[in-house]
Amino acid sequence: FERKTYSKEYQKTKEAYQKLNPALRQHTSDELNSKVSTLSPVVRAKLKKNNIAPGEYASFLLSREKIAKVGESPETEEFLKSLKTMEKTLGIEEQTQ
Repeated sequence: FERKTYSKEYQKTKEAYQKLNPALRQHTSDELNSKVSTLSPVVRAKLKKNNIAPGEYASFLLSREKIAKVGESPETEEFLKSLKTMEKTLGIEEQTQ
């Protein structure tokens, strides 16, 4: 059962991510690589266990940082909320603040 919750939250986050302004979703490979390299072993293990690519999660995090700079909109709010829920469900929210 729990596993389904993860993938449901992950799907929601992915869908919300797709609705974001493309500017918020464009990250250089340098940005992505450096973000992935900051993920703790605990976070990596939890992502792996739930079949979430570290690179994809890193792009979620980078988008969250960009949103913080530009301010929120209904789309960004939806994305931020589902990302937070996904992190909570995965038990990684405290690792990424």
